[in-house]
Amino acid sequence: MGRRSITRQEVDANFEWERACQPGADKYYKSKGFSVERIKGKENKLYDVKIRKNGKVYAVEEKFLRKDNDFLYIELIQDTESDSIGWIEETRADYLYYKMPSMLVICKMNNLKKFIRQFGCYYPDHFTTRGWGRTHNKKISISAIVENKIGKLINNEIV
Repeated sequence: MGRRSITRQEVDANFEWERACQPGADKYYKSKGFSVERIKGKENKLYDVKIRKNGKVYAVEEKFLRKDNDFLYIELIQDTESDSIGWIEETRADYLYYKMPSMLVICKMNNLKKFIRQFGCYYPDHFTTRGWGRTHNKKISISAIVENKIGKLINNEIV
């Protein structure tokens, strides 16, 4: 079976979904005492938002999923045909905010990157064509994220 490219309409729908989710993320950050600065333009390729508190600034990469699952999909290669690197290598964020409808996983990005480099080979590959071409991901269970102290699971804290 051949691969189907994502349509312009699907790309637009994905961006609209992300924009619709951002106010919930902002509400969460603000509930923790952070101010929020949404990033636009070229800098947005490196992270999605800057949050500030007590004079410290943190860059955050955000992922919003439409369905709950027990895994994080960590993008290694954005498009296998062009060998374009995935967000795990491209991002310069301090944290990953990975939101599903009924749960949130927050990871320290450096810890996640180290874990993927050291132990990623032990986790299954997951390929999808629902993004920018054929995307190569690692499928890491949330339990592995929590047990290895890479991130924490927060349930139902965001409206």
